Formats: sequence, C-alpha cells, structure tokens
Amino acid sequence: MRPRRESILPAYLAWWLNQPDVQAEINAVSGGTGINYLRRQAVERLGVMVPGLGRQQRVVEINRLWRLEKLIESRLDTTRFASQRLERNPGAQIIEREVGTRSPATVNEEWIAAAFADPQPEPPSKVLRESEQLIEEIRRADLIVLGAPIYNFGMPAQLKAYFNQVGRIGRTVAFDPDAAESYRPLLEDKPVVIIVSAGDGAMHPGGELWHMSHLEPHLKTVLGFIGLTDLHFIRAGYDEFQDDRAKRSLLGAERTVDEMVATLCKKDSAYLASSA
Repeated sequence: MRPRRESILPAYLAWWLNQPDVQAEINAVSGGTGINYLRRQAVERLGVMVPGLGRQQRVVEINRLWRLEKLIESRLDTTRFASQRLERNPGAQIIEREVGTRSPATVNEEWIAAAFADPQPEPPSKVLRESEQLIEEIRRADLIVLGAPIYNFGMPAQLKAYFNQVGRIGRTVAFDPDAAESYRPLLEDKPVVIIVSAGDGAMHPGGELWHMSHLEPHLKTVLGFIGLTDLHFIRAGYDEFQDDRAKRSLLGAERTVDEMVATLCKKDSAYLASSA
C-alpha cells in the first residue's frame, strides 16, 4: 500500500490502520488460515477517513506524545522508583488528564471575581471547582509527566487554559505588594517530565529555528511561577519531513527516557536514605 503523499501522511495512515475499529474491519474481511492476507478488492473497500493535512499532522503529533507518555509510565512501573513509591504509599495511583481533547474551561469574568474574592468561601464556588481539582492533582503528585506539541511557535490553547486554571493567587502563588518580591510560589517542588514534540526538530534547543519556539520558555516561566522548577525535557521532532529524521528523533527520545528514569531513581533513593 503506497499512500499519495500529497493528500495523506504515511504516519497518519499507519495510525488510522491501527485503530481498533479499523483493525476489526480488516480482520473481518481478511482470508487465510495460518497467515492472514487481504485481497486488493477488500483493501479498496476500506473507507479511509482523510481530513486535511494540517489535522492529520496534529493527530500524528498527539499520537507520538501518547506513545512517549506510555513509554515513561511503563519504564517507571518496572524500576525501583515506582516500587519504592508504592511501598511508601500502597494507595499510589497514576492519574491521566487529557487536556488536548477535553480542554479546561476558559477563564472569564465570573472566574476572576471568584478567584479574587476575599475571604474565599468554603467550599469553593462552583466556577472554581475545576481549578481546585487540577491544583489538588498537582499538589498530591510525586511526579508529573506533561506532553506538549509546539503549535504556531508556542503552547497549545488547551494547555494554556490548563495553566490559567492552576495559576491562582492564594492557592499556588502568594502575592504581597509590600514584599521585596511580590510573588512567591506556594507549591512544593517535584520532578516534572516534559515531552515536547515539534514538526521541525530545528525548533528544539541548538536548532536553527530555536529562537522561534516560545513553548519551553513559557513552560519554564509558568511552572516556576507556582514552584515547579525541577524540569526534565524529552524532545522529538521532524514529523513534517518524509525521511528518517523523525524515526531517529523518536529513538533518541526513547534513550532519553531510559536515562531520565535512571536519574529519577537515584534521586529517589538518595531521598529515602537521607530520611531513613
């Protein structure tokens, strides 16, 4: 099967063919006993969903981030880092939050009025419930894994909406206009693993287009503002290029995952030894 690259991206076609409903349809029309095969007529009857190239690219980037996130989770689950965490807290769990397809609410005048109300009502007003839930997830976490593609040189709107919800005076940041430094972060620092995906790998640090990327500086600023400064970046790129650079980039990202998990395990072991 050779896709027409002017209308469909090979990476998108591979993603689509591996969807459970498509696989079920393929299995239903395949033949053979020991080794399944597809007749050309059966392939031609498959109705491939082909959105515009821009949307196909976004699907590919999101799928890549999902794969890397799952890779980190699986590596953590098989290391001392995860086992020691679970020994200390048998009720530990992994919380997944998909903001790309389920974006947090946009901050509006009602939200601002509630966030700056003095005193704050107990329980929090209805408009702040989502904010409270997101902040509590961060506060309780031992480790945060964040995936973010570069969209138009910066942060996706859904991720910006997320940070708008968690960056709150009195909850994640203290404000004192009379202090030498008016803003003081309130969250306890913890490791944050950030997976950055770029259509062009030249937008990563050291690349010719790095000066055009505002995603990583934005993430460092907004996370540091609330107290999270222990940041670890994993970078993948070149999805927009039809050559082996994307594959090499992904393999490099996987090696970085291995190195990063080992580093986090050492940090955790040192913490356990010092607190024993």
